[in-house]
Amino acid sequence: MLLAERTSEQDPPPEVVFDAFVREQSIWWISVAGEREPSVITAYEPGKVIYASPFLWRPRDVIEISIEPRGHGSMVHVRHESDESFVPLEAEALRHR
Repeated sequence: MLLAERTSEQDPPPEVVFDAFVREQSIWWISVAGEREPSVITAYEPGKVIYASPFLWRPRDVIEISIEPRGHGSMVHVRHESDESFVPLEAEALRHR
């Protein structure tokens, strides 16, 4: 079940974006209360990264990131998926992270 979804354009090419998500995560990820740095479950260079949930209260969720070429940069599509039920306000809070 889809909890949240977002798409954005990035200036760097897919290879650079992939490196940031997989190899440089500790540089940009800052956990807030109730979170941990997500671990990479699977990565297919340079187009896909699947993370374990960073949310302590939703440990079985996954975050899937698809990275596609877009001109000289990239299009990044993020999907937060779960097999567990949720309340609409919870999904709204997850979208803002």
